[in-house]
Amino acid sequence: MSRPEGWYRLGWALTLCGLPVSNPVMSLGLMAFAVAGGFDRWRGGEAVRPPRGLLAGVLGLAAMQLLALLWSEDVGAGLRLLKNEGPFFAFVLLAATGRWDREWAARWVPRILGGAVLAASVAMWSYGWWREAQGEFLRARDWSPFVSHVRFSLLVAWAAGWWTLLALRGQMPPLAVVVLVAVGGATVARTGSVTGALLVPVAVGGAIWLEARSWVVRGLLAGVAGAVLGVVGIAVWQLRAQYPDPSGLEQHTLRGGVYTHALDKSLRENGTFVWTYVCAQELDSAWLVRTGRPLDGSDGRGQDLRTTAIRHLSSLGLRKDADGVAALSDASVAHILQGIPTVSELHHRGLRRRWDVLAFEWANRRDGGDPSGNSVVQRIEFARAAFWVVVQHPWLGAGTGDVESALARAYAEVNSPLDPEFQLRPHNQYLTLWIEAGPIAVSAWLLALAGMWKTSGTWTSAARIFMLLLALSCLTEDTLETQAGATFAGVFMGFFAGAAAAGRPPRPPESPDRPQEPLP
Repeated sequence: MSRPEGWYRLGWALTLCGLPVSNPVMSLGLMAFAVAGGFDRWRGGEAVRPPRGLLAGVLGLAAMQLLALLWSEDVGAGLRLLKNEGPFFAFVLLAATGRWDREWAARWVPRILGGAVLAASVAMWSYGWWREAQGEFLRARDWSPFVSHVRFSLLVAWAAGWWTLLALRGQMPPLAVVVLVAVGGATVARTGSVTGALLVPVAVGGAIWLEARSWVVRGLLAGVAGAVLGVVGIAVWQLRAQYPDPSGLEQHTLRGGVYTHALDKSLRENGTFVWTYVCAQELDSAWLVRTGRPLDGSDGRGQDLRTTAIRHLSSLGLRKDADGVAALSDASVAHILQGIPTVSELHHRGLRRRWDVLAFEWANRRDGGDPSGNSVVQRIEFARAAFWVVVQHPWLGAGTGDVESALARAYAEVNSPLDPEFQLRPHNQYLTLWIEAGPIAVSAWLLALAGMWKTSGTWTSAARIFMLLLALSCLTEDTLETQAGATFAGVFMGFFAGAAAAGRPPRPPESPDRPQEPLP
């Protein structure tokens, strides 16, 4: 094994092991790739020529973002953005043009990736169980302490799809795939990642569709997909607006107080309307007697304590009056003070809890509530502001460094209800690129993605699954703007581009008789 090849293998191992757990380890992997490429060039090695479309797209994107610094007022912010995206460009160019051993990489890159995902999953479960054994209550995303739960779910989906593809080709034990999908999928469910819940079946189903040539198998797969979509449709139907029936509502409490009923509010907790059977006078006085503190103020999470109490009482099926407060257990009072607004949070975990949150966010938005901090519905506000900027700067964008200032103006112009701390970037890579450098930057990114579709030979199916997952992730995240996302996109785009460019590599000179293996 040559010295450059040793550094390339170290780079693969560090990068793939670092992706699910550690940004510094990913950085070390990039350094190893750079050292390998430097050694190879120093020894006179000729760089591999990657597919033209992918290379043109990546270089075009880099050129447009650099050029857009010219019309940016805040050049420093633009340089910081490009620094964040640096691993993407570096990995693509180093991996796509490097002369690494394709046979070794074909065998070990997917295995190292899947192994790292499995190890990280076990570590995440161990971490979560340990924290809860100490008496802590972990919310869904807290179960992912290493990288964003969304980034981790993307890794699980990609590893599951790739391993499924290899198993169908007889290059991976089926049991290993079952373990990866089960453990990784359970971890994704525990973290409540909607992105992962969608992408894992897309990746596994896509691998089966691409590899299975039988129309019977494809028909069964289509049937399963249709059934899943039907279940999703039924669940979405449950989100439709439902309002209280005024004819059956009582007007007075057992103690003679007067109830208020908001008949135009659809928000419910555990099937109970939140804004019916509210007697503010009794609620306030009973709570003060019970706890010694008024409902005015904030709970342990910084939320409005009164709203938390009303929601929690509703989730228990209790009325918001003196009798409802008296019926609360001491544990329920403690939960309200901690900021737990519903018993569903205590009883439901992972994706089940994520669905509860989505139902709340949607009903709250329909009722005119504040969307700030509601991760799904506030993205509607992100998109509104982003489209305003696109309309104002349709051809060249606002400038790589002026995304934040342009969005700040947009949120003011569209009268966004979001609190300033939640007026964030679009969480859509395509919109973000348009804001930065206009439609040419978006076109360059699409060209780079399309270049993945054109990879040839035995690499095609795996490359297409990866391209599909990456393209879909960019609809809900600014994937390229974090180190984990940029590394994920860059290392595998470079992997498939370099492998496709070299085709079947010759046998390494130090072992001329080693048999060739088919590449995935």
